[in-house]
Amino acid sequence: MGGCVNASLDSKWIVQMCRLVMPLPLSCLVIQGSFTKTGAKMAKAKKIVRREWTKDDVRQMKTMAKAKAGVGKISKSLKRTPGATSVMAAKLGVSLSRS
Repeated sequence: MGGCVNASLDSKWIVQMCRLVMPLPLSCLVIQGSFTKTGAKMAKAKKIVRREWTKDDVRQMKTMAKAKAGVGKISKSLKRTPGATSVMAAKLGVSLSRS
């Protein structure tokens, strides 16, 4: 056969050729854009929960930043992500660098 494949080939012929090339069960093949594998479950999306920054949170962040604790340690202490901690520190003009 040449380098081109006719796009109008029927799916039965494609399935038989795939069996010759790679003998896998039909449940692994993709036919007409749908997966035939059964039993797979998608992971549920994690719900985003946003908490307001309290005065105590801000006070603790500033205290730990003065002590050069670093973003990771501060964010764990506040139970927040490092990104959220960095953004709030930037808004307040607090440096979180260790040096």
